Amino acid sequence: MNIWTTIKTWFLGWFVSSKDLKIIDILEDINEFIKLALVIVEKIDNELKPELKRAASVGDSIDVYETVLKFLEQFKELSINTVELANKVFEKPLPELLFTVAVELLKAYTGTNASLSALRLAVELAYNIYKKSKS
Repeated sequence: MNIWTTIKTWFLGWFVSSKDLKIIDILEDINEFIKLALVIVEKIDNELKPELKRAASVGDSIDVYETVLKFLEQFKELSINTVELANKVFEKPLPELLFTVAVELLKAYTGTNASLSALRLAVELAYNIYKKSKS
């Protein structure tokens, strides 16, 4: 905690309840995850989603699996088990598949013991921010 955080907390304490202050703290923590998730969401939307739609139109689940695996190979430096993740998601409906991949990549990027709910929230918020920025 730095001096500016201490001053901000003291100042906000005059105007918001302790519950509201905790909500602000949680959202500030999640903000760091959102920044990472925005990059992931954009990459998924631009690279993975179009390829998956193409593969799904053909109706070949093996092609979907290979598309997911090929996309995940970009993230080898994160030490994720790409085969295991591809096996986990390739048969899911497209929105769930994309969301799960995003959450798993964010989990690998953060390398922290962040709660899964915080990571899921960060991906949801990042997706909504990304979607609004495209319109």
